[in-house]
Amino acid sequence: MLALFTPLSFGLVGQFMPGIACLAYLAKLWWAGELYGVQQAVFVAWLIAAVAIQVESRGPWMWIAGFVGQVALAIVLVLKDQIDETL
Repeated sequence: MLALFTPLSFGLVGQFMPGIACLAYLAKLWWAGELYGVQQAVFVAWLIAAVAIQVESRGPWMWIAGFVGQVALAIVLVLKDQIDETL
């Protein structure tokens, strides 16, 4: 089943949409002053690691791991934004 998986079937926009969303939320949170210190460094390192894993993958499992890492970061950033707005 996994042999039939190709990252190109997602299309270029689909492949990089989580990374673009993460960059947008990182910029929004940074501009609003809600990211600072270690927190900012961890989120940026998480994004760089996930993108590097996805782009430099040799097989489908690593590509999926990078993609899931970006999606997870996007979810965390959206939740952080929502929580900061309610407080």
